[in-house]
Amino acid sequence: MVDLKIENVIAAIDFDTNLNLQRIADSVKTAEYDPDQFPGLIYKLHSPKTITLIFSRGHCVCSGATSIPNAKAALNIIYKKLKDLNLIDYNTPPKITIRDIITSYEYKKPLMLDEISKKLPASLIEYAPNDFPAIIYKDDSSDIKVLMFNSGTIVGYGSSYLVELEELLSNLEKYYS
Repeated sequence: MVDLKIENVIAAIDFDTNLNLQRIADSVKTAEYDPDQFPGLIYKLHSPKTITLIFSRGHCVCSGATSIPNAKAALNIIYKKLKDLNLIDYNTPPKITIRDIITSYEYKKPLMLDEISKKLPASLIEYAPNDFPAIIYKDDSSDIKVLMFNSGTIVGYGSSYLVELEELLSNLEKYYS
């Protein structure tokens, strides 16, 4: 099994109600709202360090967490703030959905991308080293994509389940080890 590091967790919650974004911006020092530039409010938290986009229809997308519990904690903090501002009337927060987990893995040595690209099924990869310095592998049984860099860095994304990423990256190891 490869030892993955979570780089980013994308999570969402939907309050399914209209929110007064200007009121949130006026009440939260770390919130930014300029509807002429972007239709959502940018809500920054320092702990856990995340950025959440909040849209007027109540949809919130959190990014920047380095664990699933931190992503959920960030959205629960926002839930409590919106409840304190009387903008929502939920007694408990709606379900938090993990949308994507972005992981990285550092292989113990550089990857020979030209050799690896010849071993992998051509229909599942994009490799144009003059355009992008990595192999892009697209799993045919899921939405997972893997980037393999010459440095030995391997990035996986496209799943809301860490175990799926671990399994796929472990299966790919036979092509570069």
